[in-house]
Amino acid sequence: MVARMRALRALIVVIGAAGTLVGGQVSHAGAATVASEPYPGYASELYADPAHWLCRPDKDDVCDHDLDATSVRANGSTRVERFRPAQSPKIDCFYVYPTISTDPGGNSDLVPGDDQELFVVRQQAARLGSVCRVFAPVYRQVTLTALTARLGGQNVPVDAELGYDDVLDAWKHYIANDNHGRGVVLIGHSQGAGVLTTLLRNEIDPNPELRGRLVSAMLLGTSVQVPVGADVGGDFANLPLCRRSGQTGCVITYGSFRATAPPPANSYFGVPRAPGLQAGCTNPARSASRSAPSSSPRRASSRRSARSRTASRSWRSTSTATPPIRASTTCAAPT
Repeated sequence: MVARMRALRALIVVIGAAGTLVGGQVSHAGAATVASEPYPGYASELYADPAHWLCRPDKDDVCDHDLDATSVRANGSTRVERFRPAQSPKIDCFYVYPTISTDPGGNSDLVPGDDQELFVVRQQAARLGSVCRVFAPVYRQVTLTALTARLGGQNVPVDAELGYDDVLDAWKHYIANDNHGRGVVLIGHSQGAGVLTTLLRNEIDPNPELRGRLVSAMLLGTSVQVPVGADVGGDFANLPLCRRSGQTGCVITYGSFRATAPPPANSYFGVPRAPGLQAGCTNPARSASRSAPSSSPRRASSRRSARSRTASRSWRSTSTATPPIRASTTCAAPT
């Protein structure tokens, strides 16, 4: 749990710098000039309804309340970190949550559970509102019920494409109606990271206009594939792994393992999936200009979440100074 909290805290540090980097070329309202519209006139029947979003900047939701956290230092002392929402943030965050639904079928419904979808978005994404506008769609994911049943040898019918189709629909609606040319960070964990990997491969990687809006993609709890010794190729033809502080239009991905227990050969994470490939590994701590902190944030109440920072590739920084990435998460060496 501590390692997870440290990794989440690093997210806000990463995203926070993006506003600095894009600030020189974004209007006072935070919207860049739109060169072209990737999805002209697109309107989703589902996602035009705010009820199908866990978080949106234009509604009062779980991303707006009770987000103070407590930082626990290595010596055991604590400090409350008050949540302060960003005023006119220059970038957006598009978040897709991990496997969390315990609905009885193979796919979840579109009604978020307080101890499921609402819980995890509060934990992982709500505090990103200190640096960006947060958009988090509800989607009909493959449920924990189905995954647990399969592990026990039972067959629960699942529509494997339904969750992706929902997120694609939400993404198109967001770009056509809410983005207005702004920079955007994509953030996904576990099943959400897998869905976003497909979205990036199909929609963003081949589209120069959308690549130009991509601040970064944080694909955590999955294994993005790249050629051995390379940072681009494999899953994405144009999007490289992030390797330095301030780099934009790139992918952050890693798996955390104990130093004494590296991923085994049959691991789903941190291993190659085809000859000539390896799992992408971008340790945020290695991009830092100072050592990683030893403290980790804990929840001050029943609500707590993430923190992050990176930047937008097509926009250029007006300053070379970028806040360091801070994290204590380690990255498994590719095998």
